[in-house]
Amino acid sequence: MGSPSFRAVATVISCLSTMSLISAQEPSKLSPSPTLTTAPSSLVIDPPANGPISAAPATVEQNGNFNDDSPGGFLTSDRGFPNFIGWISNPTRNIDPRSLTELYPIFSYAWTDPFRHVIPRGQISAYGAGINLALTERLCVGLTDGSPLWAHFDRQRTGWANLGGFGQFTLIRDTDDQFLLTIGLSWEAPSGSKEVFQGTGPAYLAPYLTLGKEFGNFHVLATTGYYFPCEDSTVTTQTYFANFHFDYRLGWFYPLVEFNGSWSNKTINFTRDFAPGLIEIDRFDNTGGIFAVSPGFNAVLVQDRLEVGAVYSTAIWARHGFNFNSMLAKMIIRF
Repeated sequence: MGSPSFRAVATVISCLSTMSLISAQEPSKLSPSPTLTTAPSSLVIDPPANGPISAAPATVEQNGNFNDDSPGGFLTSDRGFPNFIGWISNPTRNIDPRSLTELYPIFSYAWTDPFRHVIPRGQISAYGAGINLALTERLCVGLTDGSPLWAHFDRQRTGWANLGGFGQFTLIRDTDDQFLLTIGLSWEAPSGSKEVFQGTGPAYLAPYLTLGKEFGNFHVLATTGYYFPCEDSTVTTQTYFANFHFDYRLGWFYPLVEFNGSWSNKTINFTRDFAPGLIEIDRFDNTGGIFAVSPGFNAVLVQDRLEVGAVYSTAIWARHGFNFNSMLAKMIIRF
């Protein structure tokens, strides 16, 4: 870390808010076709005068539409939006607007091309799990970051990502029109390892707004927010972000595409002792702006309980021509 060349590498890396791990992509719920369920048989003890004793089973109809019958509550996921799925890419900024209780293991791997003869070719991977806890049908909190990291830029490095999380409240929960509007606040604490370019600088906050809407089998999610430091430091970043998700339900399988855009202003105070800045999993921020696309899929394996999804992400525009590629796989275990 002491050589001039590596200081140059760290300086440019600090101008990237690279890839963020664990977050809240949430899952989908399929609405099964109406079925008939056989209820236990019962004997009619006092039959009509001219009628026989009956032991035929009764039947009840289940329409599979939870809506307001399953609004969720303390540690119970909101099941009023059975066909929704959540985000896959950029999990520390893309948080499902529903109030959910779930555990989601994530694995992410990213690689970068050489950048302006300053950043060498490198790889970054992370493996960990995020958790969401529904406190009410509208209030939810969670942890989205803090996983083990492995990085290779000139040499191999291992450590821990900064700890991050969120709290959010659903302002509009319209099950009839299948529409959600949620306001929240995410946070990041500088608790990670400097060996992997974490643990430096102030804590960060990001107020955000997220909406979700169903149009038949088609679903849209959108989120926007502003990421800013809580105090001055050697390297600080202010970032505005706007991200979008589109999916189409084909039974239990959802093809999807997500777009992640950010516009950043990086401030470096050279009067302080320099410390390299941020690497996170599945997000790159470039001073000026970057826009990435993430095609992928989500599969509902067990309704309301188990889902898996994956995306491939790449930059389609960056102000300074920076290029990266990443893959992220996610499993969702919901309660």
